[in-house]
Amino acid sequence: MMRTPYRLTWLIALTLWLVLPVLAGAETITAKEITVFDGNKGWVHDGITYRLACGVNLVQAANGDLLMTWLSGTDSEPSTDNCILVARSTDGGFTWSEPSIIVPAAEDAGGLTNIFRGEDGQLVGLGAYWPSEEEYTVWYYFRMTSDDNGQTWSTHEPFTLFDNHASLGQRIKLDDGRWLFPASIFLKREQPLHGDLETLAKTATEEQAQALAKTIAEPNPDKFARVLHGCLSVFADDASAGNLTLGGQVANRPMGLIEPTVVQLKDGTVVMLMRAQSGGFLWESRSSDRGMTWSPAVQSDIPNPSALAQLLRLRDGRIALFHNPSGGKVGKRGPRDPLAMWISDDEMKTWSVKQNLAGGGQCAYPNALETDDGRLLVGYDRNRREARVIHVSFE
Repeated sequence: MMRTPYRLTWLIALTLWLVLPVLAGAETITAKEITVFDGNKGWVHDGITYRLACGVNLVQAANGDLLMTWLSGTDSEPSTDNCILVARSTDGGFTWSEPSIIVPAAEDAGGLTNIFRGEDGQLVGLGAYWPSEEEYTVWYYFRMTSDDNGQTWSTHEPFTLFDNHASLGQRIKLDDGRWLFPASIFLKREQPLHGDLETLAKTATEEQAQALAKTIAEPNPDKFARVLHGCLSVFADDASAGNLTLGGQVANRPMGLIEPTVVQLKDGTVVMLMRAQSGGFLWESRSSDRGMTWSPAVQSDIPNPSALAQLLRLRDGRIALFHNPSGGKVGKRGPRDPLAMWISDDEMKTWSVKQNLAGGGQCAYPNALETDDGRLLVGYDRNRREARVIHVSFE
């Protein structure tokens, strides 16, 4: 029988001594998906078959019930038949009710961009109606509330946000007690940009993009050429967001920065990650004064297919990023597949966990929530036909 040399035995023992604690301490992450709404089958209500599902929101009511809302309609968006559906779970998100309409269709399409629990358990919804022909660049906002855990809602109270040219993202609570909503803003250009979208996506400044008109006669009719998309801070002094004030803007990419998400680092810095249309990567801006001013946005090293991402400070102190880590080529869009969770334990310097949660389709618009009892749920829409929730477990 061959004997293992002493030196080799010692090296094996040392390697195991170094590696085994890491393996023993490594997290096991499991993801269980549940379909809340299946538009492939369709939901029939008052003679209309609803199939569309996109832009989910999750909230937990004061009584523990979970509510999921999503944009729906017969087939597509934006469309005048767009409305908001809601489903309820009374068992922690494992089973869900049939949907009901929470924001009905109107002359203009309607959506619910935010739903959250405010003071004294009150649920607050912030939504908007938009003219379909404006392609999401005009938003007529309203506020509605519920004092019975979302069973009934108040009438819509209209309000004006950034002259009706802004859309709110998911809020965070700052260290000074205020709430910060990152928002997309839409600034109509006096002269639309010329050139194809791939070329425009590679321009670094508005001057470079406008200079293309010297050699290209026809303006580009795409909305990103007609309207400069940027981002904005919106503040609320209390959890019910009854009064909103505006902060700083960032809009230094010609092809646009939209759908921002924010997190505050332990040193007070607020980081904003943004979808860069046809940018191949998420772009980043930072604020050292809680969102009153922002640094010029720069391209990050996080690939993105031109899709919304969400940052979330977990209760264990780490920062999670829910996104589609595809794309990676400037000037091109990519598939929104897979949907992944990245986790940083060093304030976004590195990402120690990169875990795919769902795939095999267009898995878009994540909305993550930690419940009152500490469970992590991630809502998203699949192929714009299904509203789903993922139960994420750490072991």
